[in-house]
Amino acid sequence: MEDSKKLIIFQCLFCGLLLIFVFQNPLQMKIPPLKYLDELYALLCIPLCGYRIICNNYRTFIPWKYVFLLILLGLFFITGIAGWVVNGYQPLNITLSDAFINMKFYLAIGMSVFLFQGINMETVYRRSWNILRILTGGITLILLLDLVLHIFDGGQRSGLRAEQLFYTGPTYLAAACSLLVFIYFRLYQFFETRTFPWMCMLWFDILCTLRVKAIGTVIVMIFIYMIICRKRYNIGFLAWCGIGTGVVLVAAQRFDYYFNNLRDDTARSVLLRTSFQIAKDHLPIGSGFGTFASAVSAEPYSRIYYMYHIQNVWGLSPKYPIFISDSFWPMIIGQCGYLGLFIYVLLMAILIWIVFETRRQNAWIYASGLAILVYLGIASIGESAFVNTYAVGFAFVLGILLTE
Repeated sequence: MEDSKKLIIFQCLFCGLLLIFVFQNPLQMKIPPLKYLDELYALLCIPLCGYRIICNNYRTFIPWKYVFLLILLGLFFITGIAGWVVNGYQPLNITLSDAFINMKFYLAIGMSVFLFQGINMETVYRRSWNILRILTGGITLILLLDLVLHIFDGGQRSGLRAEQLFYTGPTYLAAACSLLVFIYFRLYQFFETRTFPWMCMLWFDILCTLRVKAIGTVIVMIFIYMIICRKRYNIGFLAWCGIGTGVVLVAAQRFDYYFNNLRDDTARSVLLRTSFQIAKDHLPIGSGFGTFASAVSAEPYSRIYYMYHIQNVWGLSPKYPIFISDSFWPMIIGQCGYLGLFIYVLLMAILIWIVFETRRQNAWIYASGLAILVYLGIASIGESAFVNTYAVGFAFVLGILLTE
């Protein structure tokens, strides 16, 4: 009886957190304090870790591959803080705030690992099946109505309506739908082809955003579904070459547009080129957290933008910094330098390797985890990706997959 109550509690917790991560973007527009929910989830990893250690009488075992992650995360933190110590471009509170934002994806993974450790997730998944279908059907129905009635604001791409529903942009709608697809990948083990119609609905929703990166991700998702979920085949070298080629082809158009055709005019191209110059001038550690291409670098406005004469670029100015955190890699390169970039890439490589290791135990955990990493990898080309609000939702699912 006690175990049954515990499972009910964790089912409610799983569904509640899922709803928060799916709808956080529109909810925070109505209730501004809710924008900190993703960061709160990541921050709770620290006290929960301490609680787990105390409950185990200060004896705990951490697999060595996770120890590598912790060490690299610590080195990355030190690199960004060292930039503040040497340069002092921003106040300490801004530096620490940005340091946390840069690490919240990995902290959120840890939070899910500690929170759902030892829980029978199969039971939780099965009990959440109806809620997931209602959520999927509801979003798709609202989107179909909006296509006809234009209830919500929407953009235009190539003469077509780009859907975003009640989200602040198509990116957040695509991310929310993708989050549900990742869960359906995991649920294929228990519900098999019954998950397919619901995934098709979500893929349709994502395609309606008309985001090139989202469309590329859908193509890769379908490939992962067909090869891993249905056939339980391991993706070989030639298949990976095919995925890589597809991703490059999809990304090439946007990359060429932002970094070649509009080389001197777009915030993204300016941020990328300037980040390499900052890394060169501040060898090897960069300018420090909170100084460049991050959301907090606009409040207060970082001196770096004046030093490199980019304060008048549209979207990067003190009065209109809307695109100041529109890219991911320029933030890493500029703030943490080439040393920080090397550490972060190594950190990601270890995480990818950990996800790849799951293929030996469970094909559906592997498919879901792989899809998450592919999405973030593609998104990082032109979005803040790993530090974005939606990244914590992805980390929430990824942490559960790893603790299984």
